[in-house]
Formats: sequence, structure tokens, C-alpha cells
Amino acid sequence: MNAKPLISILTPTFNHENYVGSFIESLLAQNYYNWELIIVDDCSTDNNISEIRKYSDPRIHLFLQDFNQGPGAALNRAFSESKGEIIVDMASDDMLYPDYFDYIAKTFSENDEVGVIYSSLEVMDENNKVYRKLVLPNSYSRIDFLKDLFYKGNALYSPGMSVRREIYSRIIPMDVSMVQHQDYQWHVLILGMTDCKVAEKTFVKYRIPRNNRSSLGTLSKKELNRDRLEIGSLMDSFLLIKDLDLIKKITTSNLCDKLSNKMTDFIWGMEAFNCKSIEKRQWGYSVIKRCFNDCLFREELNKINFNFHSFLKLAEKQYFNDFTFYERKIKLFLKYCLGKQ
Repeated sequence: MNAKPLISILTPTFNHENYVGSFIESLLAQNYYNWELIIVDDCSTDNNISEIRKYSDPRIHLFLQDFNQGPGAALNRAFSESKGEIIVDMASDDMLYPDYFDYIAKTFSENDEVGVIYSSLEVMDENNKVYRKLVLPNSYSRIDFLKDLFYKGNALYSPGMSVRREIYSRIIPMDVSMVQHQDYQWHVLILGMTDCKVAEKTFVKYRIPRNNRSSLGTLSKKELNRDRLEIGSLMDSFLLIKDLDLIKKITTSNLCDKLSNKMTDFIWGMEAFNCKSIEKRQWGYSVIKRCFNDCLFREELNKINFNFHSFLKLAEKQYFNDFTFYERKIKLFLKYCLGKQ
């Protein structure tokens, strides 16, 4: 990587006329000069576009979607227009501290094995006043995060996430229909490919106005429903991890020593029965069902004494009994979302 690599900030934007100026100002204040902002407006109905056009810096590139398609489609387009060696995801109502780009350029240059850098967050209100911190454990490894992502929930933050281009290009095009778990899916896909680092200090200010704190976990009924409906697609991302040595580190399964790397789907499916979420356990059963439907899978499974009787017994276990989805969401919210005051 170059000593001063080009950093591309990919920013989908929609109706942020009150905040987009503060966001752009935080980029212009960066100590590091070699960056470009690729900002894609998704058919805003306020004065968002005119606010962006107040800034004439040649590093700022504005693109307009023909019709409203959502942030995933905007990110796909932003990446296609970008040229940087480092990709940074940022919403147009958040902000960065002036030394962030210096930090990520230096960190990537000195750590070839690191493909993604995460930052803890300072939560700010509509007046840019910080009132809460969301802290990531910088002692956590890639394996620690993948364990949490599989068995528990999403404990990572996407605002300000910086990724090497060669890694980011492998998760493009993003699934634009994934709404509730979009960033969750990114983390699984990225950490399935590369090592990570959590910044030692907080570089990102994440905006949640005090009069609209739904992003802190008080989800609407439709958001909770979408959360549940997207679990299957989200968990399918783990099936892309085929490395048995990596799976052995992430899971508690002893099947990695008994089955070939052609059987990783079955291993993930069986291990999903140890997840906290009933939806994840149901996903695991559906994966095993698909595997058992394949005669080649059945032949190999028979070698470890997993036969039709074994398959039938799976449904007899207590894997699918759980307290309600909404009660569980509250528990996950308290554990993973609030962070430190």
C-alpha cells in the first residue's frame, strides 16, 4: 500500500439537510489530505442536495439516484465511482475526528494482515453534543467477533468502518433488500475473509437525535418483524466460510475433525442449534435438511453414524423452544447496544 493511499468515503444520503454540512466539514478538517467523498443522494425530498452543493472542494463528488432504491444500492453505486485503496463507510449525518484518516492510513500500511478497522462510537444529538459512548473491546480478535456474530448477535459498529479495497470489492454488490441486518451481514462476510483491528481511541461521532432514539434499540413492530424475516439470509453468509481450521476456531463443533471441507454447511447447521436465537436454530435445521436431501452428503454423514433416524430425532429436541422474540430482542439490546454511559 502507498504511504499516502487514496481514501474513498462512500456515503449514501437521504434527507439530511440539517446534518450533511457538519459531516462534510468533519472531512474537510481531516489532517490527511488524500481522500475523496463519493456521496450518492437517494432522491431526497428536502434541501439535502443544495446543502451538499455549497461545497466546491474538488474531492467531493455528488451523484443522484434516478429513483429511491435504499442505502445498499447507493453504496453499490458509490463504490463503482470510487478509486481509493481504502474504503470508509459513513452516513451523511455522522462526523469524524480530524486524525482518523491519518490513523487508518498508518495502521493499514503497518499491518498487512488487517483488512478492516473498526472504531468505537460517541453518540451525539441534533446539536452535535455527545451524550453516550458505544465501546468496542479492542482486546477482541477476529475469532471473538465471529463467535459473537454467530451465536449471539451483532456487537460491531459500521459507522466509520474502513476496509481495504480488495476486501470490500468482494462484498459488492451488496444485497439491497437486506435492511435490518445489512451491516451485520457485512461484518460476517468481511471477517470471514480477513483479520480486523479495533482502534485504541474513538474516532467516530454517530448521530442519534435525542427526540428520535429508535436506533438505540426501541424498534418498531415492523422493524422487529423485518429483523426476524432477514435472519435466514443473514445466516447464509456463514456458509461462505469453508475453511475447516477457521470454523474449528469459531465453533465448539468436533465435526471439523470428522468431516471433509465439502461438509461445512452441515457443520454450520448443526452448530446453529447452540445459538441463542430460535430463528437461528430454525435456520440450522433448514440447512441440515438441504444437506440430508443430497445423496452425496448422506453417504458421508453415514460414516459418522448420522442417518435418517438421527435426522428425525433432531426435531424431538428442545432446540425450538424459546421465550418470545420480543423478550429476546430486549435482552440483546441491553447487552450489546447500550455500551457504556
